[in-house]
Parts: sequence; structure tokens; C-alpha cells
Amino acid sequence: MMRTFRPGRIVLSLLEELLIRKLNQTPSGEGIAQHTLLRCQHTRALAERLVAKWAPYAEMVPMEMQVGGGSIPSETYDCYGLALLLPGKAQQHLDALRAMPTPIIAYLHADRLMLNLATLLDDDLHHFESQIEHYLQRFQK
Repeated sequence: MMRTFRPGRIVLSLLEELLIRKLNQTPSGEGIAQHTLLRCQHTRALAERLVAKWAPYAEMVPMEMQVGGGSIPSETYDCYGLALLLPGKAQQHLDALRAMPTPIIAYLHADRLMLNLATLLDDDLHHFESQIEHYLQRFQK
């Protein structure tokens, strides 16, 4: 049984390469946790820009973010997100966002629709904005 789970030469060489990249602090050595934590630092400016753009349907809210679980599941990091202030039931809007061609995963908190901006990748930001803007058009007079 131990022989089955013992790492081979390839696995050990890949782990060694990853460790070297992490020690040298190269971007390819960063995992999703490092990228997400770096993103947390930039969420305030993004939230302020989107609130100005989507007024009166968005409000900036401070949030706490957890990255993974593992050995420190209670470790949280400060970031910013948006509460979408839309007429009607928040659950209906949540369902509509998740049913979009590229689903937008929001969540409900105190019957408010919340978007955590730290979860967005830079490559997805433009598409995210255009989908939300298209959705908000139905509420504009």
C-alpha cells in the first residue's frame, strides 16, 4: 500500500521546482491564495469606481475574505465589495445573475445581494462589468 502512494521522481522534481519558484518569489510560484490576497489590496479602488459608475444601484461595503480552509480556516482578510441595491427580491436577482451566459456568483447577506470583488480575475473584469451594466439597464428610466 505504501508503494502505491509514494511520490515518484516526476512528482518530487515538480515539487522542487515549485519550492524554488516560491523561494525566489517569481509570479509563476504564486498560488491562488497569493493572487487573491494581492487582489484584496486593490478592491477599494475598484469598488469606488464601480459605485460611481453604477449609482444608485451599488453601494461599497467592507468585507472579510477567507482564502481556502486547510489549517487556518478562521484566518480572514479585509477587502471591499458591492451591495447591489435593486428593486424587488434579492433572491430573484441572485438567480438571474447566476443564470447569465457567464454566471456571476453573488451571495445574499441580510437580504442584500453582495458581490465580493476580490474574487474577480483581471482578465474577467471587463466581461463582469459589461454583464452587470446590461443587467442594470432594465432598471434605468
